[in-house]
Amino acid sequence: VQSADEVTQSPASKEVTEGQSVIIDCSYKTSNFYAMQWYKQPINGGSPKYINKATGSSKHGDYSGKYQPEVVTSEKRGTLRITPTADDSAIYYCAIEATTVTRETLHSSKNLQQKSKIRAEDTVTQSTEGVFVHEGGSVTLSCNYTTSDTTAELFWYIQRQSDSPKYMMRENTYGKGHTAPEFKRRFTAVASKTKTEVPLTIEDVQLCDSAVYYCALKPTVTVTL
Repeated sequence: VQSADEVTQSPASKEVTEGQSVIIDCSYKTSNFYAMQWYKQPINGGSPKYINKATGSSKHGDYSGKYQPEVVTSEKRGTLRITPTADDSAIYYCAIEATTVTRETLHSSKNLQQKSKIRAEDTVTQSTEGVFVHEGGSVTLSCNYTTSDTTAELFWYIQRQSDSPKYMMRENTYGKGHTAPEFKRRFTAVASKTKTEVPLTIEDVQLCDSAVYYCALKPTVTVTL
């Protein structure tokens, strides 16, 4: 994603009654658009979770129920229509995914989620609640998961203070992972073929690495319209 790319959401916040639908708008500026992704983060600061994404010709994830994404590429905008229940009070993130091989996402957030296609038995656990490490040292953050999906992907995100979660990398067990350019030098994660884990290792730790790190499991459910 180029430095001039932008993502903007509106309205900044919205109050709705249960059962009343609401539309979140997301506009973008990029010459390299591939898809628009949507995430949900509990207001209490829990981990953001993937909902779905739309490309203009296809949709992925949870989109047939109360979360309905649309993209109009000719107008460089997209929407997420939500028919909320009581547990949908949350922060919603819009992200764009570029068409280049080295994909990176830009996030924008909205206060206002999750019924994804992840099955009930799927779980992700991070046992490292807090770590102190000297500058220049190294640290490994754990991420363990359970899933019956043999093609599932694991994602790592970073959330710095007063900022939105930012995509770092995705890993899988079949050798087609990806790391955003700014994290390639000091950050590595490898999905084990024999163990259900994908730890994140940070080398040459810098002060700017102080943040909350999220590990997320994404199912590979795809439906083409």
